[in-house]
Amino acid sequence: LRSEMPIRVGQLVWNGGSSGIVVSVEKDGTCAIQRDELLDKDVARANIRVHPDGAPLMVGQPVKARTGKPKCGEVMDVNQDWSYNVRYDDGSVELGVRRYDLGTCTLDSVVALSLSQNKGVGLAGAGGLALASELASLFPNLRSLELDSCGVGDEGADELTKLISANRLHSLQSLSIEGSPTRLTDKSVLPLRRAWKAVAKREAQLKLPATGKPHH
Repeated sequence: LRSEMPIRVGQLVWNGGSSGIVVSVEKDGTCAIQRDELLDKDVARANIRVHPDGAPLMVGQPVKARTGKPKCGEVMDVNQDWSYNVRYDDGSVELGVRRYDLGTCTLDSVVALSLSQNKGVGLAGAGGLALASELASLFPNLRSLELDSCGVGDEGADELTKLISANRLHSLQSLSIEGSPTRLTDKSVLPLRRAWKAVAKREAQLKLPATGKPHH
């Protein structure tokens, strides 16, 4: 919680013993902080502490509720006042949730239920591929992995090829990135196919998008 850490609009911070959201950062380094209905202006940088789990959230980012019953969900919308609309895994939707009422999900809170028997998991959003790499280390017996909305791209496909070639997902029986919104090319898809076949995986269980075309 060092006071010299950079401050960004939308960030959760502490000031004067309470938390709030940075809504503006001025040239002189002072900030305006929103606390519910109260707006504090010209707050000196030296009086602000950055929350360790307080970075601005993005649409599609996995989050967990900090209040009430513990549950995970996904950011649907980022509102102009830097509150968030969230759809939770139980199907409920909450509008206008403040940043200090949301935590970012770690691996255990996002996929713990799916991984309880090492059966399979689907990951969404920009952090999905990074979590996939972590999955390979923690759950080598994972049987299925879906990264359909993670924007894998060529670089991500190359990382998956390395995981498979190194046999770090030796129990994996199915892999799907066919719904990736990011374009893939033969440069990454062909090595991934070869790596999949080389470790005696069923080709029908590898689902990839058509190459060279953006996937919607």
